[in-house]
Amino acid sequence: MSVNSEYLENELRKIGAWDAFKNKKEIKALEEILSENEPLWAISKAAYENNLGTLVVSPRRIIFLRKTITSKIITNEILIEKIDSVGPVKGMLTGSIDIYISGKKQKITNIITNATNIKDAIEHAMRKEEYTPPQPKSDIEVSINTEQPNIPRPSQNQKESPQKSKKKWLVVAIIVLFAFTALVSLIPDAPKENYELLAISNADMPTYSRRAVKITVPLGLTKEQLTEVMTDVAKKVKKDEKVDRVWVHAYHDKTEDYSVVTAATIDIDDKGNGSGEVEFAPFYFSDPEKYTVNKLPENKRKEYYSNKVLIERMFLEDTPGKEDKAIESLRKEYGISEKEEADILFEANIMGWRGPNEEKYAKDGYYIPKEEVGKEWYQCGTLHSSSSDEWLEASHQNRIATCADYLLKLYEDDTLNISLPPKKNMPSLLHEVKKYAEEMAVAIDEVFRSSEEKLSVSETAALLMVQAGWLD
Repeated sequence: MSVNSEYLENELRKIGAWDAFKNKKEIKALEEILSENEPLWAISKAAYENNLGTLVVSPRRIIFLRKTITSKIITNEILIEKIDSVGPVKGMLTGSIDIYISGKKQKITNIITNATNIKDAIEHAMRKEEYTPPQPKSDIEVSINTEQPNIPRPSQNQKESPQKSKKKWLVVAIIVLFAFTALVSLIPDAPKENYELLAISNADMPTYSRRAVKITVPLGLTKEQLTEVMTDVAKKVKKDEKVDRVWVHAYHDKTEDYSVVTAATIDIDDKGNGSGEVEFAPFYFSDPEKYTVNKLPENKRKEYYSNKVLIERMFLEDTPGKEDKAIESLRKEYGISEKEEADILFEANIMGWRGPNEEKYAKDGYYIPKEEVGKEWYQCGTLHSSSSDEWLEASHQNRIATCADYLLKLYEDDTLNISLPPKKNMPSLLHEVKKYAEEMAVAIDEVFRSSEEKLSVSETAALLMVQAGWLD
């Protein structure tokens, strides 16, 4: 009842997860847990029974592994044959799924990677159907602008005068196949007064073509109106794009963060497992004014909500008693009851508040602004000429796009001192560059937050790359 390391590596590579999980101790433990010829269909960091760990889905079971502070590995498993049903994907910052076994609900939360892939894998296993895990991105074309980022090197800055030193800018322009179609021409038949199209993006699977559509709808529609909008949009996109499957996500138009839970979703298909039924989020049909705790101004309610979320994260791996005491202390600080706390949290869900705390959360960049909905990280704007203040106000996607720009330009010039895939294998190159870009973005964050001076993004990036040995 065990597999060797080569088998495990092969399975993780099939689902594009080897690089992210290869060094985790939980993965080593999987060698003793998996049965011979038991494939891996999905994997993610997640929380089960309030413990953070690694979630694995195979055709036979769901396995949850977590490492204790003493490095001991604890495992739990749920047999697929015992599962009655799987609820819809929910979640604000990360995904969550409810699994029902003999009428009892088991909750999996804090799913870091695409929670829908986890749900798809479980449902295929329940139906005893073959499942092809989503593959790493492919068929992506890259065109590089003639502008290039200004990456100062200490030796060049000393030798060249400002007149001789041209500012070079690089904008990585990634063109995803099947570009967005204009709103008016794409969906003329749907009730336009009840939605706004945000994005249509390519979400092809290995065995069928798919589009992911994001729209906004006003608060206050009835279920019948929302169903009409969702169905019309899905059918029209499917017809116009000539694809097998369309997946529509609707956000309400007052939301502040487009990574929050959706108001409704619909998945229609000729291939795959879309039901064609609209799934609603109950909060959408609630009047936010009924849950407004007027004794606190809106900024204080948002502040409370942020601090409550932070406490839940802080005590995720601790005993519930500590978390309860911290939350009780927080309620006293803001002078609210448990009922008022519940109302604030529900209002936060209805209005799609950003979270901990709004100013810091925005500066950390982990929310999705409206103008970036539907875009991949490499399609977002860059910050090459920006200062540290502007960097800290930008979104996370802007930051890693900026760092990726620097890395790709240096790689093109053969001056980058790190190992990357060949340029002709662009999907793999982007996958690897993103990891270095995220590491670099975090390092720049730390420098800027610890400095009282206004610093240059490009100069700081160059200095950090030299210190890390990435740039000779």
